[in-house]
Amino acid sequence: MIKYYTLLGSICNCARSIHFIFLAFILNLYSQSGPLEYYNQVISPSQIDGIDYDLSGVTFNRTNNKLLMIKDDDGIIWESTTDMEITRLLSGADFGDEEDIVYLGNNEYAIVTEEGRLYIGLIHENDIIIQPDSFQEIIFDLHDDNDGAEGVAYDSLNQKFYVVKEKNPMKFGTFDRPSSNNDISIEMMIPFDAESQFYGLVDDLSSITFDYRTNRVLILSDDSQKVLDVDPLNGNIWGVMDVDGMEKGEGLTFINDNYDLLIVGEPNYYTLYSSSLNLNESYSNMSIILSQNYPNPFNPSTTLQYDLPHDEFVTITIYNMLGNIINNLVHENQKSGYKSIEWNATNNQGQPVSAGVYLYSIEAGDFRQTKKMILLK
Repeated sequence: MIKYYTLLGSICNCARSIHFIFLAFILNLYSQSGPLEYYNQVISPSQIDGIDYDLSGVTFNRTNNKLLMIKDDDGIIWESTTDMEITRLLSGADFGDEEDIVYLGNNEYAIVTEEGRLYIGLIHENDIIIQPDSFQEIIFDLHDDNDGAEGVAYDSLNQKFYVVKEKNPMKFGTFDRPSSNNDISIEMMIPFDAESQFYGLVDDLSSITFDYRTNRVLILSDDSQKVLDVDPLNGNIWGVMDVDGMEKGEGLTFINDNYDLLIVGEPNYYTLYSSSLNLNESYSNMSIILSQNYPNPFNPSTTLQYDLPHDEFVTITIYNMLGNIINNLVHENQKSGYKSIEWNATNNQGQPVSAGVYLYSIEAGDFRQTKKMILLK
């Protein structure tokens, strides 16, 4: 009998220890400071006029300030203003069971399907029909019955995709954008075990978006009605936000330089969260990030992308290898946030330049950085 009680006491002590460890883990989540704690709901869940049902994903085009929203398993994409006024209907996006869409820059988008496929292609402002055959197919194999890939995010500065799998088990994966435009199968990197990392916090993963302020990702859970602020390198959680009144949140995206957070969900609802965070003060110690141009090598044009942590006077200049100025591409005051500009391989007089190696340089405040690019003819 004494042995029995001793064993029982040991089990109870072990259970208490595990319980306290779990509580300490939960409390530790809130000891780290992230942007989510500054967000407040400014528009409660509301219906979107012009969308009937099965709204599955959303993305924001920073160039034209328009949203694209995708319908689950029907090949339909809606374009709207940030006030949720539908401005265009696109059909033909029949890639399978479409779950999410993300803007890549320069009129390029990526669509993820539950079957573990990513499709990359151009959607121009006047298109009304999508041509799936013109899209690149990337097979990344993250599928298990009806619990496959649910969301996709893109870090355009580092040309990296992030994908989440819904559940059974929850998974988080990442891969670099292929340098080739050919259809390709790739093996994703799994940096951490999402099932164990998110245990006790959320029951599923339904969407993801990249936060350029922190180089982290926000992950949405529709079953648990929460948003997690997650470090994609190790799964560390920097914050948790409740999504009030949104029972089936399926997609999320930032919609402006203020990083307002838009969440959409089935059948046709949206809600908006706005931040009281002063980006210029809170992120003033962040460095400007200049990405490698894409594509590179290129012909006839390429896109330069950079991220400003605060307002600056920005100069971007194209040089040849002799140090001669070819094109003064940017010379103006700019607001903080993600920026993208296209160079069409012309000089300041609008004349085409010859093939070769060129330099592009950014100057903003005390910051200066230069990178190489190759023009083919």
